[in-house]
Amino acid sequence: MTTIYYNSIELEWRPGGISEVLYYILKYRRSVNELDNYEDFYEATRNDDEHRRISFDFQTINTTQTKYKVTNTLKSFTFYEFKVSAGNHLGLGRETKLLRVR
Repeated sequence: MTTIYYNSIELEWRPGGISEVLYYILKYRRSVNELDNYEDFYEATRNDDEHRRISFDFQTINTTQTKYKVTNTLKSFTFYEFKVSAGNHLGLGRETKLLRVR
């Protein structure tokens, strides 16, 4: 389940598998496909101000809950990609399919 707000999103997922889940890793980033042409890319990357520079690296959040709200860090009318993986005493499981939202 996903609830989208002006500058945040609330994600909820169901645990899967037969082993007890100890934690979840939620990853998100601005969509790589967001910049459709060279001019947009140049404009986004030429500024040295770290707060305005675009990064395509995933932000990582560790949680033990199956619900998480990413708050006040998202830009409206912008595509973002999210994925989740579960961890237990054996290690980290496979990531979910990429969820792309705007």
